[in-house]
Amino acid sequence: MITIENKQNCTGCGACAQACPVGCIAMRADEEGFLYPAPDADRCVSCGKCEKVCPVSHARFAAREGFPEGYLVYDRDEKWRLMAAGGGGFAGIARDFLKKTRGVVFGARFDPSDRSRVLHARAEDEEGLKPLLKSKYVQSDTGDTFSRVRALLKEGRAVLYSGTPCQIQGLRAYLGPDREAPGLYTVDLSCHGAPSPRVFGEYLKYLEAKEKSPLISFTMRDKRPGNGLYLQGFGMTFKNGHQAFVPHKKDVFGRCFWGEIASRPSCYQCPFKTVWRAADVTLGDCWFLNSFVPGEQDSLGVTMALVHTDKGKKLVAENALLRRFPVASEKLILANGGMIYQSAVPHPSRAVFFSRLGREPLDRLADELVPVKKQRLRARLADRLNESGLRLEFLRKKSRAGRLKERLNRTIPERALGEMVFPAERE
Repeated sequence: MITIENKQNCTGCGACAQACPVGCIAMRADEEGFLYPAPDADRCVSCGKCEKVCPVSHARFAAREGFPEGYLVYDRDEKWRLMAAGGGGFAGIARDFLKKTRGVVFGARFDPSDRSRVLHARAEDEEGLKPLLKSKYVQSDTGDTFSRVRALLKEGRAVLYSGTPCQIQGLRAYLGPDREAPGLYTVDLSCHGAPSPRVFGEYLKYLEAKEKSPLISFTMRDKRPGNGLYLQGFGMTFKNGHQAFVPHKKDVFGRCFWGEIASRPSCYQCPFKTVWRAADVTLGDCWFLNSFVPGEQDSLGVTMALVHTDKGKKLVAENALLRRFPVASEKLILANGGMIYQSAVPHPSRAVFFSRLGREPLDRLADELVPVKKQRLRARLADRLNESGLRLEFLRKKSRAGRLKERLNRTIPERALGEMVFPAERE
């Protein structure tokens, strides 16, 4: 029977609950809002399957030379590129997959009956794909999707499953030998960390109380295009008709997320932050398209794609829906800012934050513990111009060139130069 003695050793992937043959394991939220396995000892048959499929317990690091293939991509269809996060890399991959295989795509979406909850769901056409687009900065519940993937594979259906690195590892651990099924394709993310659903729920209540109106839509990667460029932030629409757009770094929830105060304990010691991944493709952000591909302008977003397998090549390199630019993946990994190989660093006041969460207004708590960072005069001026639809392009390029140079001078640590594998995969 699986037991969690140290919460840093559980990613909440749900593989153990889905592997239990008698269904005696429920995934239940703790006081911070994160899901953990809760086994019923009276119903347990001591088969050991739950422990066998735990990816944290059994995956081991294996050094590997070289780097995966790297690309910068964006969806050729501007409509889909605008609807999606980044350059719409996942949108292009998923649409091409559905067209070629008539298979099933799994990804994260907001629960239609409870917007504070994010869950994994399936899509079999472009309309069903739309809720799976854009980032959701909340840990998703995989539910029974691992078992549904296995059933679909046995039926001969092709499956594309997207998720965080730990979820992809959990899926592969659950599937066992079936993880090598020719019809299974996987996509993971560079991943900053998985924030608490409870914090997100408190945030939504804060927004509605502030506006005195219910939310009817919320987007975490809303794009506001203009003058060949775009702004990105939290977009929301209320029942009273008011629409709001808040830049990520100024938003209450955005500060909790990027301030590293609300992520799952396992995110602060993630075992799956490696250059090579269990997924066929890793997707992430890149803000330096013009630096890597002179003459190209990032007008609606661009996606970094790291291709790990031959299946990954089919998803990216043989995809007619994506515009592709080959770039050395070592440079892309460094330009991504360390999210490929670096775990989140816990905020020193994380315990204080959760102890006061729900007892004090969220905005007051965020203002005290993760306040808006003070900006230099040039940055404040640039923000005001951005918000008014104007940009000093030469300042923007100079700033980004400096950031890119600094990142490319970093060194990827040796502990990340490889991949996490299961014992059977070494044979």
